[in-house]
Amino acid sequence: MEIHPADLRKNIKQMKSNNDSGPAFLRGPLAYALIAGAGFLVYFKSLFFGFTYLDDNVLIINNQRFLSQLSNVIEAFRHEVFHILHSSAAYYRPMLTVSFILDAQLGGVSPFIYHFTNIIIHLAASCLVFKFLTKLGYAGQLAFFFSLVFSLHPILAQAVSWIPGRNDSLMALFGLASFIYFLDFLETKRIWYCLAHFFFLGLAVFTKESALMLMPMCVLYYTL
Repeated sequence: MEIHPADLRKNIKQMKSNNDSGPAFLRGPLAYALIAGAGFLVYFKSLFFGFTYLDDNVLIINNQRFLSQLSNVIEAFRHEVFHILHSSAAYYRPMLTVSFILDAQLGGVSPFIYHFTNIIIHLAASCLVFKFLTKLGYAGQLAFFFSLVFSLHPILAQAVSWIPGRNDSLMALFGLASFIYFLDFLETKRIWYCLAHFFFLGLAVFTKESALMLMPMCVLYYTL
């Protein structure tokens, strides 16, 4: 059965209308505050964790000369993340290095600031999960529940508590932002949203190579 585009837009508007009929707190900043607050309470203790010496010593402690120079932000895009020349298992993830450079300006080799950033990135991604689900037209209560699941689920503990694990949280943050702007562009046809979509898509790809899958996902969403 073929669905006319006008009917599809009507259905989306109806879903958003159903969204707006939920509890008042799900339509304002309080929902984001609750999601972020719950996640912070769960991961607060990780602020006082140290380094594990599983990659974080190579990426941060042994790399302080590079990270301490803010001017190396551009240089980060020219190097493999471990700075290993002629490596057969190179990882090109400059946004991870950039995030460490920014942390190093504030905390040097102190693990506190790196763990704090890990938590903030995860909480921001959790809030974008809520935004993403509501953008797709899911009921506010359902979107809120699954955003809390994302924020609190122990399967993500490694991404939050292990400093190099922020790579996954960063990719989630940029990937969700990219897809949300893609949805905004489809809805409004404003060029600004299209540019924002490609900007965050680029950041996601520069964070982790698996973000390349966002492109076929966008095509499939638009097509199907």
